[in-house]
Amino acid sequence: MAVRTAHKLAIENEHIKADMVEMVEFPHLAQKYMAMSVPKIVINEIVDFVGAQPPEYFVEEIMRALRAGDNPMYS
Repeated sequence: MAVRTAHKLAIENEHIKADMVEMVEFPHLAQKYMAMSVPKIVINEIVDFVGAQPPEYFVEEIMRALRAGDNPMYS
């Protein structure tokens, strides 16, 4: 569900890019993002969350990452 939601948002908005990574095949990425369970969602290296969430939650987290990215306090 999480991968489908992320890709659907990417299809609907050209400013969103979605990638799915199999953490068993790419352990260095699992370690980098501290992925202990799936799905692990990382947005702009700023916001992350675990678990399948409804699309509205994804959008809220995308907006939070955008706000944080514009704010030097979060850099």
